[in-house]
Formats: sequence, structure tokens, C-alpha cells
Amino acid sequence: MAARSDGNQTKQRLLEAASEVFAERGYQDARVSDICKAAQAASGAVNYYFGSKEKLYLEAWEWAWREIDRKEPMGGVDPDAPPEERLRSLIKSLLHRILVHGKKSQAGRLLLQEMRDPVQAVRPLRKRLIRPTIQEFRRSIEEIAGQKLDQRAAEHCHMSVMHQCLAIGFRGGHKPPMLSGGRRFTHAEIEYLVDHITAFSIGGITAIAAAKKGA
Repeated sequence: MAARSDGNQTKQRLLEAASEVFAERGYQDARVSDICKAAQAASGAVNYYFGSKEKLYLEAWEWAWREIDRKEPMGGVDPDAPPEERLRSLIKSLLHRILVHGKKSQAGRLLLQEMRDPVQAVRPLRKRLIRPTIQEFRRSIEEIAGQKLDQRAAEHCHMSVMHQCLAIGFRGGHKPPMLSGGRRFTHAEIEYLVDHITAFSIGGITAIAAAKKGA
């Protein structure tokens, strides 16, 4: 029983260490030896518990997303709340997953790494884990528009909202160099960004809906 318990603890440490190393360096640049060192595990532990670096990456991806979904569900508001409130909550969750340091940002940083340099094997898992969030973004956008947008308009609105958040993540949470010397956004500034992106997005969505209605 003790051996099994120790094995479970080692596997858990490997998952936690791998989630951070992959989130920081991406799949290609992450070294198994560094993951084992961070997990205080033997050099062959990854192959023993997971079979390969790729299989560890898949399990680390799923573990990181399940953990953050369990601790801080995406959105986290009543599904019957007004769509503007739901959209703001989704934007806030996404920004926090990308910009906040530590374990709370592992899932978001893994997503950014995957968008930079995708690994074919993780695509089905990525789609399955992210699909509920995409659907909720789309539902909120369509309700804000007050009508059923055509597929292209809905996709473009969704893309525009998401990219306002992701663009900041791709800069590592830093401002552009011309703004405050490129320093990181503070927590208070992240909250301001949530309100700004929400207001900007709602304005754009309603303008597009009005234009389509008048066409």
C-alpha cells in the first residue's frame, strides 16, 4: 500500500511539474530531465508512469484544465444572468488564466503555447476541453446582438473578443513597449482591462447587429 501511495504521489508531482514546464517553455523546448528534476523524481519516471513525453503532455494539458475548471469555473456566473454579465465574466476568466502568475495561469499559458507551436496529438483534447467555453462565448454574443447572427458574423465577433485577450497573453502579460516601458499589467490594471474589453466588445457586437438589421 505504501509503495502504491508513493507511486501516486510521484505521478502527481510529475503532472504538476510538467504543467508548469510545458506552460513556460512549450512542448518542443521542455526537457524531460527538467520535469523530473522539478518533480524530485528519478530520470526514468516519465517513461515509467506515462510512457513518453507526448503522453505526459496530453495528461498535463488535461490535468491543468480540469484543475482550474474545478477551482475557478470559466465564467462562474448564473447561466441565466444577462448576456453582458456572462460575457464580462468569461473575459475576466480568460484574462486571469492568461495573465495571473502561478498555477492559476498554467492552463491559459498552455493554450498560448499550443497556439504558437501546435502539437498534432493534443488537438482533439484541446477542442474537447475548450468547446464549452467557445459555445458560451457564442451564446452570449448572439444574445447581446438580439438576433441570430449568421455564422460568419458570429465567428468574427467571437474572434475579435478572444483576440483582445490573447494578444496580451502572447506578450507575456506585458504592455507594448510604447506603453509604460512594456512592464507587466498589475492586478488592478487587469481588472480595468476586463471592463474595457467588455465595453469595447459589447459596443462592437451591437453595432454589427444594428448594421445587419438595417441592411
